Amino acid sequence: MKVGWPEVGTGARLARHGVPAHWSGRWRTRVQPGWSEEDKIAVARLRKRCLELAVEVSGHLFWVEIVAEKRASARSELEAATRAAATAVLAVTEATVSAWRAARALPRVIIPPATSRPAPLGSWTGHETTSVSGTALALACVIPAATPAAADTSACTHHWSGPQVCIRVEGRNHWNQVTAIWTNPPKSVKKRTVWLTQDGNRVGKAQMARRKGKTLSYTWSGFDQGTGAKMCVRCKDIDRVACDKTKYIGNRTSFWQRSVRHSWGARGTPQSREPMQC
Repeated sequence: MKVGWPEVGTGARLARHGVPAHWSGRWRTRVQPGWSEEDKIAVARLRKRCLELAVEVSGHLFWVEIVAEKRASARSELEAATRAAATAVLAVTEATVSAWRAARALPRVIIPPATSRPAPLGSWTGHETTSVSGTALALACVIPAATPAAADTSACTHHWSGPQVCIRVEGRNHWNQVTAIWTNPPKSVKKRTVWLTQDGNRVGKAQMARRKGKTLSYTWSGFDQGTGAKMCVRCKDIDRVACDKTKYIGNRTSFWQRSVRHSWGARGTPQSREPMQC
């Protein structure tokens, strides 16, 4: 029989399995006067995700209770695994909130470390092991998604395994060609609409970036952008943009590359009528 994941009784179920009743209060960061709309949206997303975590873990624990009733011999092992899952919940919640608070004060997004998975579960069957240990793994995977959609730029790094949006500006003097790059997209994605902005204004029409190996890219032909122009690229359905400024460099060839980490699964709203924020 397939067990549902009821939302009713979530708090009581978590408490029965050793999760402190006040744990959900850890994410309650009130909106302060003077915060930008972006900050308010980030808080709302964080609150929503933490509540989803509570319901998700409660659903796993509900399934654990059903199994424990049918297999008394496995009760002790189930309880041990449950405590491990509860510990993972607390660790993820603490790391998520700490990352959000740090991101407001620092110029770049802080990615919290992944939590450790529960210890081996002894004589459990494969289905039971996957179901409960999957809780901790799923929680660890959502940490980047729960971090705020902060406007930040950093150098593209090859040790990041997640998708990134990058911009590459190459040229001489004021004459530059700009390339939009999306690294490590899902295998099912073969192409994606991208567009270019200069100082917040759309440049030309949207273009189609196509897959080349492990990246999607599109290059705009070189044109005179002036010195100090803020060039940004954005991919459709991704709520992050990558930006860089053109510079006067004499006769040398320039190369700058900036990126922002994209939390896979977060879908941004179209911003074609608004200035692009980087």
